[in-house]
Amino acid sequence: MMEICLPGDAETLPPMRRHALARICFHLLMVMAVAAIAIGAFAQERTAPGTMDLLKLSATLSKKAATSPIMDISRIGTRLIAVGARGHILYSTDSGQTWTQVEVPVSVTLTAVCFPSPRTGWAVGHDGVILRSDDGGRTWRKQIDGTAINTLMRSTLQTVIAPQRKRLVHASQDRRAEIETKLENLSFFLDDINLAMAEGPTRPLMDVWFKNEREGIVVGAFGMILGTVDGGENWTPWLDRIDNPDGFHYYGICRSGDALYIAGEAGMLFRSDDWGQHWQRLRAPYDGSFFGIIGSDDGTIQAAFGLRCSLFLTHDRGKHWTAATNHKGASISGGAVLADGTLVFTRVDGTIMKSQDNGKTFSVLPTRFPGSIAITETSDGELAVAGLRGLTLIEK
Repeated sequence: MMEICLPGDAETLPPMRRHALARICFHLLMVMAVAAIAIGAFAQERTAPGTMDLLKLSATLSKKAATSPIMDISRIGTRLIAVGARGHILYSTDSGQTWTQVEVPVSVTLTAVCFPSPRTGWAVGHDGVILRSDDGGRTWRKQIDGTAINTLMRSTLQTVIAPQRKRLVHASQDRRAEIETKLENLSFFLDDINLAMAEGPTRPLMDVWFKNEREGIVVGAFGMILGTVDGGENWTPWLDRIDNPDGFHYYGICRSGDALYIAGEAGMLFRSDDWGQHWQRLRAPYDGSFFGIIGSDDGTIQAAFGLRCSLFLTHDRGKHWTAATNHKGASISGGAVLADGTLVFTRVDGTIMKSQDNGKTFSVLPTRFPGSIAITETSDGELAVAGLRGLTLIEK
């Protein structure tokens, strides 16, 4: 999860060459495990010629799974579900004291997990993979992967572009510029998808959110966003619903109150008031990368976090943001709102911060967990932390 820094004259390149250069930089950055966080293992797990396709290779069961890199952790009632490198998925029925690894049909790194109900949930990861479970995380099946998503996105874009070209022919002079801009952006995405199809299923999905067992959204690298209304049996690209013509990466999505929020690269922040049908781009408080966003269930506070320990909070649904200034240190990789309203955040150096006054002040917990990535609260009131060293419990 690092910003892509292009050479000084890169902005003068045509869109496709600029994006291709960004892709190269992106792949190089992804081999840096700690700095790149969830995308770190991506370059290492690409399938070399003559080797097994990781989308067809089941995850290996390992006694060390609970100490291998874990990218996300989620609580479902009294259960915990964790997902991570090499397709590892584990669950705990005793608040994280012990973990059981389950069989998974893929070996790519899994980056996020979401259970809208006790039994049904989804996990997403590298190569555009989306997995579904209907028994509380004990068994999983693949619904779709990056190869199918690339084909789906190309077909959708071709369908959207055709009527725009017809509109341009008959457009008035004052509407031509608007339509031409939209066509240029859509054509840019189509060219990029064609390039992606030549490379293979190379696009990581970074986060997943489901409203219920049927309606959900996944977001990922290079502006990838898709929605489903039938439990993931079919997915629809939502490129035309959100203002991201440069294809910047989406890193996190969350619900807070009756709204959805997305955070991403280059200071991108969005809010949807109709469960993803339309997205409003929010005025960003800074232009660095946000690695995630969290919000309270009642919608009274949202917090976006990212590079260089950047942390911004809002109490008015993203109209105004306030920087949390009484802390400093490494980049913030994960966060959560606890049952009592306490805000907790993990930093990549292992520091865990908490605030009990809505982000006005922060204290640091005495226990560190280097390489921390994600955090949640157990049913026993402890903190379950996931990261590059696996899973651990920390008293709050």
